[in-house]
Amino acid sequence: APTAQLANNIASTEFVPNEMRNKPDVVAACIMYGAELGLGPMQSLAKVDIVKGRPAPRAELARALALAAGHEVWTTESTNTRVTVQGKRRGSNNVQSVTWTMDDVRKAGITSGMYSKYPRQMLLARASAELVRMMCPDVLGGIAMFAEEVEAGDTEGVDAAPVQATATTKRQRSKAAIDPPPAPPLPDEEPVAELEPAPESGPTDAQMKK
Repeated sequence: APTAQLANNIASTEFVPNEMRNKPDVVAACIMYGAELGLGPMQSLAKVDIVKGRPAPRAELARALALAAGHEVWTTESTNTRVTVQGKRRGSNNVQSVTWTMDDVRKAGITSGMYSKYPRQMLLARASAELVRMMCPDVLGGIAMFAEEVEAGDTEGVDAAPVQATATTKRQRSKAAIDPPPAPPLPDEEPVAELEPAPESGPTDAQMKK
């Protein structure tokens, strides 16, 4: 396949991020994932990271997808402690706004060191990702988490539902094994007539006379 051939050709080059270097199967998967979002092969490798074993696009891709779809996204405030991103859908005058601050990071219990090294960029990623999810989720193509969120360990709720469903199924199966369901009622049957007791056996009158 062309994708597999391309992945084999470039897997060992500098164009491939370190976490995917010399792994043509991972490179191919990344290219295919990006293709579903409308990205070319090299854009996929540049914009989609593999974080903790899962594909996670950078939040800048959320802004790019929104802009490509004709929506508007802009930043009105950007400091090391506070970032505000605003936007509106194509054809709408309703402006939506999201602000992320370092206080929000602390309240969320996020401990990633990236916020101390690059606070403005991380706050921008958080604010823009939240804005696009709220304003135009249809452009995200099923993206569940962005790289900045996965790196920060903020994955609560992503895998919780499937695990909970599996646990519930196991409990139900265990209970069924211990307490099997009652047998279904038998269909109505005709009542069986009681047999009259057979007469007691004994000598007949002719035998007595003889």
